[in-house]
Amino acid sequence: DDVRQEVFVMQLLKYYQNAFREANLPVWMLTYTILSTSQSTGLIELIPNAVSLDGLKKKDGYPGSLRAYFETTYGYQQGGPETHAFRAAMNNYVSSMAGYSIVTYLLGIKDRHNGNVMIDNVGHIIHIDFGFVFGLAPGKAFSMERAPWKLTKEMVDVMGGLKSADFESYTKQCVQAFLVARKHAKQVKALIEIMTFHSSYPCFRYNPHAIMDLTSRLM
Repeated sequence: DDVRQEVFVMQLLKYYQNAFREANLPVWMLTYTILSTSQSTGLIELIPNAVSLDGLKKKDGYPGSLRAYFETTYGYQQGGPETHAFRAAMNNYVSSMAGYSIVTYLLGIKDRHNGNVMIDNVGHIIHIDFGFVFGLAPGKAFSMERAPWKLTKEMVDVMGGLKSADFESYTKQCVQAFLVARKHAKQVKALIEIMTFHSSYPCFRYNPHAIMDLTSRLM
């Protein structure tokens, strides 16, 4: 992967993170430091107290689903009252799912397999590895990755299903985040346009229409 591209994508995530905070939105994303020392080498800040979804599912004692993991980890029994820990973790999960859903959609971030999606010890979802962005995906034109963002049935089930209050909160936060992102469209497009000029980044070499595609997603 081109580490310089990773740095640029993280800068865009930080821009959106600040925009959401200024708008007092509850959506959440984690940004971390990436230092490029060359095209293919660099330093990436460690994310503490987190594990990939792939790693979590391979652990001994994994209860079989993400929903069951939340219930056993944070304390919840069907038909019983929620614990404070469970409610806090669920709120963290919903807010982080909303933030990353919108930003990965707008920036066309692909390759969202379970090795590139993490969960921390308080319920936040965290996306890592931005080697495929602005529509560039593994397999390029033959990629099977067509979903606008990663939202599996299992992820919805964590929130209690499509008719749950938490899923309703998720959709509401997605709409709020999208509307804020639209207000910042001009600034984000300017940042991307600067970087596309004679760029050697893989995402721009593969997709010279990155700005046009971003504009269409913001409509």
